[in-house]
Amino acid sequence: LGDAEKFLRNCGPDGKSECFVHGDFHYANLLWREKLVSAVLDYEISGWGIREFDMAWAVFLRPGQKFLASMEEVEQFLQGYSAGQKFSRRAFWFYYVLVGVHFCALGEMQYRTAAEQLIGQAMLAYQKQMQ
Repeated sequence: LGDAEKFLRNCGPDGKSECFVHGDFHYANLLWREKLVSAVLDYEISGWGIREFDMAWAVFLRPGQKFLASMEEVEQFLQGYSAGQKFSRRAFWFYYVLVGVHFCALGEMQYRTAAEQLIGQAMLAYQKQMQ
């Protein structure tokens, strides 16, 4: 995680956008009915915030989670999101690394290894956005 610390100190979330955010959006705060989202729960920390942080918080892999475990899946999310809303990919990847460092301390070694790999790949994705 030393590389992630250097990354976070030296890079920035340029291009971030502010809007109304959920604040704790992730799969455990969704109710499903017949393969459709029927409700979103837990709005207690919603308010004005950074879109890309909210997105990163929503999609970073949690311990025990079986989806959004690869960059391909995260990219699919980003492609779908961009069809309806503009956002900064550079800011998203910065916040994805930040959120990843938060979650990396949780879970078993297998989870931490997977989280560290996602963090590394996100730092590369951020660098690609700089080119």
